[in-house]
Amino acid sequence: MESLQDFNSCRISYLHEMLPTAERQQQLRDQYYFTCDCRLCTGLTQEACSELNTGRLRCAGCDAAVSYQESMACEQCGRRVEDAAVKQYEEMIRVVKTRHAEPEDILRMWDQSERIAHTWDAARLQLAELAMKAALDRVEVGRFYAVGQAVLANYQVFFHPNSLSLGLFWAKMAKAAFYEGDMKVGGEFLRKALYVCSLTYGKNHPYFQYLLNIGPAS
Repeated sequence: MESLQDFNSCRISYLHEMLPTAERQQQLRDQYYFTCDCRLCTGLTQEACSELNTGRLRCAGCDAAVSYQESMACEQCGRRVEDAAVKQYEEMIRVVKTRHAEPEDILRMWDQSERIAHTWDAARLQLAELAMKAALDRVEVGRFYAVGQAVLANYQVFFHPNSLSLGLFWAKMAKAAFYEGDMKVGGEFLRKALYVCSLTYGKNHPYFQYLLNIGPAS
């Protein structure tokens, strides 16, 4: 996937890379008994990575991030988060933690989250993945595609460009784009998926051949 100085610098992901650093490290200590020193844990410089956290609500006035655990007032414009939005956010946290909800309820929460949760709120990202699955369960490809587009930037920041997880995401987005008639964007997604797959599986692998046949001409 990329050149390494030596094998000791090779790493794999035990947990989802879009979990907040503190939560990810705690889970690794609790489950695997080590303190991680990967790039995400020790110095990934993107501003978004330092901002990723559970408990970042969206200010209805200026779209800034408002801490759920502090005064609930925006530091930029002073507007307080409404009680109804806080309750909706708490419901979202519960569903993300338990992963128990009907597909229609998950999709309803996703629609709400766009108004109440900040772009880099970790719970919103976890809800997005639940919402994408719920949309497919209901055969609502358009909703799947819309949710995926809403978290494109998050995936590109937190996953390595050659990550298999990102490659699979590109493949799913390509299929959805073609289904929705978005041929140009679908082609771009497919090219990215094929590149990652060529590195991770190889061009002779059945999955690579499958990807070659998901375009509009298939």
